[in-house]
Amino acid sequence: RAMGDMRDGPATGFCGRAFLMLKGKAVLIVDRVELPFAGLVESRLHTFFPVSFGRDEAIVRGKRHKLHVSFAASEPTVLRRGTGMSTDPGRDPDTVMRLMSTCKVKAITMCTLLTPDGKGAVELTERGARSVATVSGLVPSKVGFDTQGLGL
Repeated sequence: RAMGDMRDGPATGFCGRAFLMLKGKAVLIVDRVELPFAGLVESRLHTFFPVSFGRDEAIVRGKRHKLHVSFAASEPTVLRRGTGMSTDPGRDPDTVMRLMSTCKVKAITMCTLLTPDGKGAVELTERGARSVATVSGLVPSKVGFDTQGLGL
C-alpha cells in the first residue's frame, strides 16, 4: 500500500525495491511494481553531476570518477532525461534518469545496474514465477528471485 488508496481501492498491490551489492564492485537495483489496474510506471535516479544518455544506459561523470548505469525491464520501457524541481533558488536543478514504461502495465520489474569506473549491462528474463537478472561486463553475475512480490 505504498501509494495509499484510490476511489476503487489500493493504488498498488505491491511496490518494492531491492539493492544488491555484486562482489563489492557494482550495485544492482531491482524494482517491482504490481498494480490492481493498468498504469504507467517509472523508476528514477537523481544526480547533480553531468549525465550523458544512451538508449538503455547512461554515464554519470563525477570530478574524478564516472558511473556507468545500465537499465533493463520486463515490459517495454524508454530511458528519458528529466529535471528535478529545486527548492533552493541559488542551486541548479538535479538531472533525473527516468526509466519509463511505454504502455500501461499491471506488473513490471525494472533493473538498474550501477558500475563505478567500469562498464556493465543487465538483462532481465521472466519465466513464470521466477525472474533472473543477468549481469555482464565488470562483474558477471546471475541473480534469481520470485517475480511476484520480489522474493529474493
